[in-house]
Amino acid sequence: MKNSEILSELKKINWTKILSVANSLDDLNDKQWRFLKAVIIETALEKYSKNELVYVAENHRDFIWKKYGLSVELKTSVSSSMYQKRRWWEKKKSFNILLSNSMGTNNRTLPEIADIIIAIHNDGAYFIDRKTAIKNIKKNGDGFVITVDSSDVIEITDKMKIVKTTNDFKKKILGQIKEII
Repeated sequence: MKNSEILSELKKINWTKILSVANSLDDLNDKQWRFLKAVIIETALEKYSKNELVYVAENHRDFIWKKYGLSVELKTSVSSSMYQKRRWWEKKKSFNILLSNSMGTNNRTLPEIADIIIAIHNDGAYFIDRKTAIKNIKKNGDGFVITVDSSDVIEITDKMKIVKTTNDFKKKILGQIKEII
């Protein structure tokens, strides 16, 4: 499948809803809750892709895109913009995608790389393919980082203005846990 076809399909996803959810998770910034942010954003991607991307939550593969037989990894950086500050309509000159971190075990093995890596920021989304990822991956401390130039990424969305909502995820999750136990 060509990147232009992938882009066409990814543009059909409701990125406004996904980024709205992603930007509304401030109550989960506490380190004991931070892991849930990724789960919620990944679940939102599955839902707003109309289940085209099936959430599997595996190492280095968050989704299976059954229709095309592709593996997809989602990386989030909703604390930062995809665009420059002064030239707000232009993408940043480069991006760092933290691919893996062994949290102190000094992993020296290159991880598996999904067919597509989607990255979302607080104001947009882009993707890179496996070939681009492999070409730009470097060992970084306990893990690996992919550093790509702006010209290497394929913009899924234009710059988006997302309004944060208050969802009280922490309170609702705690309520559900108490109800279950």
